[in-house]
Amino acid sequence: MDEAHQKLVEIVKIIEQNYGRDMITPNLHLSLHLYECAKDFGPLYAFWCFSFERMNGVLGKMLTSKNILFLLKLILNSIPLFIF
Repeated sequence: MDEAHQKLVEIVKIIEQNYGRDMITPNLHLSLHLYECAKDFGPLYAFWCFSFERMNGVLGKMLTSKNILFLLKLILNSIPLFIF
């Protein structure tokens, strides 16, 4: 993990030197904090919100009520069912 973080820092420095600070996007900047977050909170899957944010994007694209059936199918298919 240390090596991956150092490589990421090097890449960001190269981008900044060659293309300027404006090319350092918020996502690129935030990726520099992944190392600290993983050390503080454990594996990324334990606290990462990507799937939640993706669902917000899907919901935002639902413009009409006729898409409700599609939405319900999507939600039901994404919920893991546990049989005890």
